[in-house]
Amino acid sequence: MPAESYPSRLWGVVLLSLSLFLSQAACASSDHLKALCQQLDEAISQTDRYVRQHEERITQLKQQYASSVHPAQKYRLALMLFEKYRSYVNDSAQTYLRASAGWAARMGRRDLQGECLSRMAFQCSTIGLYNDAVEILSSIDRSRLSHQGLVAYYGSWHHVYFNMGVYTSVPSLKSAYERKAVLYRDSLFSVVSHWSPDYYMPAITWAIKERRLKEADQLSRQWLHGADSLSRDYAVIAYYRSTVLDAMGKKAEGTLWLARSAVGDVTHAVMDQASLWSLATRMDSSGGIERQYSYISFSWQCALRFGTRVRSYQIFPSLKAIEGSYKQKIAHRNLMLVAAVIAVSLLALALLLMFFYVNRQRRRLLEVQGLQRRTNERLEELNHELRLSNLRLDESNQTMKQVNAQLCESNRVKEEYIGRFLGFCSLYVDKLERLRRMANRMVRHHQFDELLRLTQSSEQKSEDLSILYHNFDEAFMHLFPTFVDDFNQLLQPAFRIEPPKNELNITLRIFALIRLGIDDSSKIAEFLNYSVNTIYNYRSRIKNGAICNRTDFEKQVRNLGGERIG
Repeated sequence: MPAESYPSRLWGVVLLSLSLFLSQAACASSDHLKALCQQLDEAISQTDRYVRQHEERITQLKQQYASSVHPAQKYRLALMLFEKYRSYVNDSAQTYLRASAGWAARMGRRDLQGECLSRMAFQCSTIGLYNDAVEILSSIDRSRLSHQGLVAYYGSWHHVYFNMGVYTSVPSLKSAYERKAVLYRDSLFSVVSHWSPDYYMPAITWAIKERRLKEADQLSRQWLHGADSLSRDYAVIAYYRSTVLDAMGKKAEGTLWLARSAVGDVTHAVMDQASLWSLATRMDSSGGIERQYSYISFSWQCALRFGTRVRSYQIFPSLKAIEGSYKQKIAHRNLMLVAAVIAVSLLALALLLMFFYVNRQRRRLLEVQGLQRRTNERLEELNHELRLSNLRLDESNQTMKQVNAQLCESNRVKEEYIGRFLGFCSLYVDKLERLRRMANRMVRHHQFDELLRLTQSSEQKSEDLSILYHNFDEAFMHLFPTFVDDFNQLLQPAFRIEPPKNELNITLRIFALIRLGIDDSSKIAEFLNYSVNTIYNYRSRIKNGAICNRTDFEKQVRNLGGERIG
């Protein structure tokens, strides 16, 4: 063999391996998309149930709103109703947002009123009422806004000008709108937490627009980390993740995230959808024109229910195009059906002729009887295999009984701790009621100084926290009696912890919460009444003393003490 032929053969093998790998990856992605589409089809078929559940929650809030008498309660419930209607029915969302602004004005809370008006402007911008949004925002006194109010205020200004820049066709206006959007974006970034959706949404959008795709990819991954896949926020995050992947040229992976977002929108009764109609427009013929038509029609009905002209303008061209293709497919199918009927008729005629022919071949009956005997012998073999299968099924049933017994025991433990939790809640409901009565009595008797001393005292909070932590320690140690010993086995001897009997110290409580699935430092800090930096320092210090890799330490903590809860 010539020496120069060896490198060429090597390159041939490399290219062949690469092509096989890409082919397998494409097949895996296609299978994943089919599974997600089936999940989406099932969710759409259950739309009435999801909408009914959403309406039931809205009805409960409306009843509470109607029965409440205090302006603060009215304000809070009106704002909760707005959140329920925000992506469900636009007119109702604006109605309750106006109501919340009115109640804030009655309370003399100009800061809350300004925050509500900022949200109203954002809602107007969402449905294309940009002039209304600008007029509302211009009427707000920025100096009276709280920190959260400033976040809503700057976020709404940014949303208005960004969308105006997107939808205008005049180049000079587009540039002016984009410059204002950038100014308000920077103002928003100066007041908003960089772990908040109010930061991630514009940050990712501008990173894509300015072709900072690595930054956009990092931000979307960071936002996605720790998100609950069953939450409404996860659907929003998945949509932004798909836009990042599309910008990076990863259309197939972007389509998968778009499908996940669409599933989340449908299961949470979201009517202001962007994911589903986008998914319908990018699906190729392999996905089925019926499925495309189903998705785009469902999106159209949702847009009509929500009441937004912007979304309707976006969906209508795609709806007409897919509807035309769907009608062509139906016409072609009808033509094929006629051809099939003719073919079946000819086949029936041929079968009739065959019938007469078979009747004249009776001498082959003996061969048929021999075949029947052989078939009976095969059936006996199959019956034997069936009996063996039944024996294996009996063994499986015994195993299932053992699993059911374990589940019963698990349910008993859960019932015990649910009862403990309800008793704890009942205790604090009674305590709050006594405090309310005491406060009412002091107000009636004008004992404001005593009331002030009562509310400023931190002794009660310390006592309540002590009771809470004691109950948490007792419950956790009962549920995971070997947790402390198992936890110490993961640490170097110098870092091991010996807490008092039946109690946990702050470090053990942090990792006990992680064992229960709560790994967000802000949530842990809120529960333990510490700052987020303190919780982070505790976690880092313990991971520095871990025997295993730092990155695997908390994963091993989640598996301590047997099966995980839930």
